[in-house]
Amino acid sequence: MILLRLIGLLVLLALGALFVAYLVTGDRRWLGFARNLLRWTVVLAVVFMLFYLFERLVMII
Repeated sequence: MILLRLIGLLVLLALGALFVAYLVTGDRRWLGFARNLLRWTVVLAVVFMLFYLFERLVMII
């Protein structure tokens, strides 16, 4: 769980850095990078949660 929290913190820092890069440069490319990073982070989080749920269900059976 510590590893997941560390990854989450790194993703938040990266999103913040990308937003600051957008504010400094005004280039919308940085917002695109941030959107893609956020999208893939959410997808991977959902996949992880599904695996965790499946593991719990298997332990019950």
